[in-house]
Amino acid sequence: MLLVLITAVILISFNLKLPAGCLIIAGASLGIIIVRKASSLNTSFKASLKEFSSMNERKDGVIIDFSHRIREPLNNLVIISDMLMESGLQKKQKELLETFIASTNNMVTTVNELTMQSAGNLSYEHRKAIRFNLFSTIQNTIELYSLKDEANIDFILNKKEFNEFECLAIP
Repeated sequence: MLLVLITAVILISFNLKLPAGCLIIAGASLGIIIVRKASSLNTSFKASLKEFSSMNERKDGVIIDFSHRIREPLNNLVIISDMLMESGLQKKQKELLETFIASTNNMVTTVNELTMQSAGNLSYEHRKAIRFNLFSTIQNTIELYSLKDEANIDFILNKKEFNEFECLAIP
């Protein structure tokens, strides 16, 4: 557009007023078209941005709702498992409960991370460290799968004593 107007000024200096006038009209028309198209694109961009914002808010709402709905049952599981752990269980029962506690704590951590990421806050207070026996946890998981009626998988774990495989999970 600027080039058209410069050309029109040059034509006027050579006393070619009719072609210069036509170029000025063409340049002005081109300018109007560009301004309208830019305005249309700007409006479209704003609408897309608003729609994206709305979708993002709905996603955050779903995550927050999910978090609130799952936290209460998870907290109940943590409390009950802590109480059971102090109730003088047999060794095998204690090992199964340790697996249950580790899984529950994993779920709590996952829900916390998901909620914090959704809120845009990646810093939160970590839970205390969890002590567990790795091989005992693996064996308990294998036994849980083998309890299923339709289990088509056989696991074999050849280890009698698991005491030497104590682990500390630090979130």
